[in-house]
Amino acid sequence: KGFIELGASWLHGEYGNVLYEIARDKHLIGDPLEESSVEGEGHFCTDYGQHLDDEAVKDVIMVLEGIKEDLSNGCYADKKMSAGEVFKLKFQEYIDDKMSPFHDLTILWGLFNWYMKFEKIDNACRSLDDVSIKTYSEWSECEGVQLINFKTGFQSVVNLFAQQLPSSVIRLNTPVINVDFFEECVRVNTESGDRYECEYILLTCSPGFLKENLHSLFTPALPQRKADAIRSVGYGTINKIYLQFEKPFWTKSDLGFQLIWTSEDHKDLPKWVYDISGFDIVKGQPNFLLCWIGGDGAETVENESDEVVGLSCTKVLQMFLKDLCVQNPTKIIASKWKSNKYIRGAYSHGSVKFDKLGLTHEDLVEPISKEIRIQGTVVTKPVILFAGEATVRNYYSTTHGALLSGMREAQRIIDSIEKK
Repeated sequence: KGFIELGASWLHGEYGNVLYEIARDKHLIGDPLEESSVEGEGHFCTDYGQHLDDEAVKDVIMVLEGIKEDLSNGCYADKKMSAGEVFKLKFQEYIDDKMSPFHDLTILWGLFNWYMKFEKIDNACRSLDDVSIKTYSEWSECEGVQLINFKTGFQSVVNLFAQQLPSSVIRLNTPVINVDFFEECVRVNTESGDRYECEYILLTCSPGFLKENLHSLFTPALPQRKADAIRSVGYGTINKIYLQFEKPFWTKSDLGFQLIWTSEDHKDLPKWVYDISGFDIVKGQPNFLLCWIGGDGAETVENESDEVVGLSCTKVLQMFLKDLCVQNPTKIIASKWKSNKYIRGAYSHGSVKFDKLGLTHEDLVEPISKEIRIQGTVVTKPVILFAGEATVRNYYSTTHGALLSGMREAQRIIDSIEKK
C-alpha cells in the first residue's frame, strides 16, 4: 500500500525552488506542512540502552549547528582545512570550555560522531575530511518547509516531463558506450550497435558513471582540465534500508531513534552498522522504519543479503532500545546505488582535492565546443554540454539543482541555434 522512495525522497524548500513550483502547480504535492517528513529526530539512545536527556542533546547539537552555520557563512574561508577538521577543532574548543550539559566525554564525542555521520550522509562522502569548506559556504538553501513528500512519489515528476515529449523520441534500455566528437557532427554509439548523429549532446550522467567510464566514453579524450574536474569532483554513496514490521513497536508520537555509540567495537556486529545514523519513521507507512547509511558502510552493506541486513539492524535496535520489545522485521527493502553501473553512488559534494587542483564548477559546466564556419564567419559552437546536480554550485545534490542545470544547458543550445 502506498510507496517508498529508494532514490530522491523530498523537495527541499518552497521559495526559489523551481521544482517545488512545478509540483505545486501540477498538484503533485499537498500541503507542505502536512505532507513533510522528519529525519534525525526522536530519541537519542546509547549502545548500552540509555535514553539521553532531550534538552541536553539539543544543547550539544545547537553547538554543532553553530559550527555548520559559521562554515556556511564563510567564517573559515581563509583556513587551509577540510570541513571535518573545522568541526573537530571547534568542538574540542567547546569541550575545553566545559560548557556542555554532559560531563561524560564518551557521550559528548558519541554525539559529535552521530552528527558527523549525519553530515556524511548529507554530503555523500566517506569522511568530512574529504569535504571542502567551500561546500558549505557556496551551498544555498531554499527557504520554507524542507522535507516535502509527493502524493505518489518522485516518479510523478518524471512522468510529468515524459508526457510532454513524443514517445518516439525517448529510448529506454539503450545504453550509450561512446560519444564521438571527432567529426563536425557528434555520433552517439550504443551498446546495441545503433548510432545517432547529433548537432548537440546534453550529458546528464552521474559523476560516478563518468569517473568509471571516462577512458572509453569519449572520442577523442576530453581536454585535460575537464577530465581532471570530473575525476576530482566529490561524489559518494549513501543508501536507505527500510524495515517493515508486522506492527510498530514504537508509539505514534515517536519520530525516530538516533544511535549514539560509546564504542564501535561490538564483536557480534558487522562494521557497516556504525555508519547508520539512526532509524526514522516513514510518512504514510506506519509499520516502517528507515535507516540511512553513509561512509564506507554504505558500500559494504550492498554486498549483504536482506536476511543479514535485517538481523543486524534488529540487533542494533535491541541493543539501543532495551526497554522496548523489538521483533525481527518481516521485510527488508534496501537501495544499492553503488552497485548500479549507471549511477555508482548518490550525489556530489565539493572535495578538498578539487580545490587543491584550482578547479571550479565552471570547469565541470564548460561545454566541449567546435569552431564552425557560418556564412563565412567562424563561430564557436557547443557540441557536448554537461548538466546534472554536480554542475550547480549552490544547489548541488538536489533535484531542483539538477533541473536548473538542464534548463541552463537547454538555453545554451537555444542561444547557439539563434546565432546561426
